[in-house]
Amino acid sequence: MNSITVIDAICGSGKTEFCIQYMNEHGGIGDGNKLFIYVTPYLSEIERIKRSCPNLQFYDPINKGDGKLESLKKLIANGENIATTHALFTSIDQEVLELLKGSGYTLILDEVLNVINEYTISKADMNLLLRGNLCSIRDRMLKWNDKCYTGKFQELKLMSDIGNIHYYRDTFLFWTITPDSFRVFDEVFVLTYLFNGQIQKYFYDLHNITYNMKSIIKENDTYKLVPYSKEYDNRDKLRDLLEIYEDSGKSKLNSNYAKKITNTTLSSTSLKNMSSENYIRLKKNIDTFFRNNCKAANKEVFWTTLTAIAPNLNGKFNTFKFAKGGKNTYDKNKCNFVSHNARSTNSYGERKYCAYIYNRFMHPIEKAFFEDNNVNVDEDLLALSDLIQWIFRGSIRNGIPMKVYIPSIRMRNLLYKYLHYEI
Repeated sequence: MNSITVIDAICGSGKTEFCIQYMNEHGGIGDGNKLFIYVTPYLSEIERIKRSCPNLQFYDPINKGDGKLESLKKLIANGENIATTHALFTSIDQEVLELLKGSGYTLILDEVLNVINEYTISKADMNLLLRGNLCSIRDRMLKWNDKCYTGKFQELKLMSDIGNIHYYRDTFLFWTITPDSFRVFDEVFVLTYLFNGQIQKYFYDLHNITYNMKSIIKENDTYKLVPYSKEYDNRDKLRDLLEIYEDSGKSKLNSNYAKKITNTTLSSTSLKNMSSENYIRLKKNIDTFFRNNCKAANKEVFWTTLTAIAPNLNGKFNTFKFAKGGKNTYDKNKCNFVSHNARSTNSYGERKYCAYIYNRFMHPIEKAFFEDNNVNVDEDLLALSDLIQWIFRGSIRNGIPMKVYIPSIRMRNLLYKYLHYEI
């Protein structure tokens, strides 16, 4: 059985540095030396791994000929060290899994994956597939019966063949990464923070995937893993560096944007149903915070909310622009918006002022999916994990004080509890 180690350590503690050290010590040519697949959210981190491990010769699958997935298969078959993205790793198929079995690879996963998504298909189409016996439901999993099928639902067939599609409450289809994506490796390292609140943790619990939690320390110039303890976080230092805006006197930025503030205000539903008047008020609040409370320059700030409603809050400081050609992504070069689930990027490390306009809850259907399978979900820890990760995109990761505006009372209280070790 393989070994899975979750290195749960605060941002900037040296998780990546430990893995670079580990790869340089254990990789290379010769009997007993390890092969590595390093998976990261960002292309820039791939280049960092290549530079930091020059003797191991890392390769990035290329998007030529038959595409990146086929390139990945060739690199695995040739026994190369590989650095690639989350996006490619979550698309691996049965052939990749077969190539990895017994191959001796170690997986290093920089930040948790998006391991579950609702798969959209109309009820009429689903009923058509089931009535035609093209597929069936066994143990709440979608199983494809027609092995020669090549029609409209080819993508769905391929995913169900790997065991990626769950049928839930006779209505919903969920795509999940196959648990074999973690089982085919000799060892796995997951680099993250506050893992117990993250969806990948619940996925592991769902599939009875065991793991060990570790913290990280640095002794002299060497990084070492030690038994997990939140005391290594040094939250006292963070508390000194963070200035969290609170209402005082005539300044009411936390309470003037809605008639009644509750623990669900600024949730996804709340934001999407907000009136035009309240959008305008909230937009002015963000501008006031950056301009009056921080006296900031535009290049010193970053902010977030739901991407879909960000245009409603677009202002002088809190700038937002969709990327050309669609409304699913934003133009990172033309705005200071940073997605609320951003992780691992260091591109905003000089920015000292931020606004987090969101109250994070787990999608109700995802939550029910896990709880119906007897997996306990901690929504507060999930929300806190995302908030801490996002704040650490800014200057606090470099030990430089930050001012932060968090109008959600729930999210502020979670942050205070965290800073005082109450979570």
